[in-house]
Amino acid sequence: MTQLAKSGLLLFLLALTSFAQTLTGTVTNGTTNKPAAGDEVILINLANGMDVAGSTKVDSNGKFSFKITVPGPHLIRAVHQGVNYHQMAPPGVNTADVQVYDVASKSPPSA
Repeated sequence: MTQLAKSGLLLFLLALTSFAQTLTGTVTNGTTNKPAAGDEVILINLANGMDVAGSTKVDSNGKFSFKITVPGPHLIRAVHQGVNYHQMAPPGVNTADVQVYDVASKSPPSA
């Protein structure tokens, strides 16, 4: 590898690491007004389609965080009781909160 190629690669890697930011948020259960502890949260990168950039679980306080390494818009997906809830995270936004709701149980059919 030439010195010029090495320098270019180093600059590229430095640009990537200097961009990295943290996106944090809270998932709240709107039915109970409590943290949605244990719910799955997925980070979707919208710059190149709908690439999954990461996933995590909500902590006991309802908090989650992701390292953003690719600039551009992102979508936060919280999965609560099998239902997907979404919140946009435009470029430059550092927080995204999601509110979820309990699934209503179906009433048994009347006789």
